Amino acid sequence: MSDETVRLVVVAMIAAIPPTLAALAALIVALKGSQKLTQLHLQINSRMDQLLEVSTSAARAEGRLEK
Repeated sequence: MSDETVRLVVVAMIAAIPPTLAALAALIVALKGSQKLTQLHLQINSRMDQLLEVSTSAARAEGRLEK
């Protein structure tokens, strides 16, 4: 792998951390019983959408996907 590819992978991994942590936090709060399950589902779904967008952007930057 080239240095540029490694750099792009690292950036994508760093960008994926906040949505993942937010989804985990939402799960913990829901397990404590302070949220309804449907609210949890919506929060996790939106975080997963963010993760998918970041992953897609990283793949495009690497040249694996076309716009």
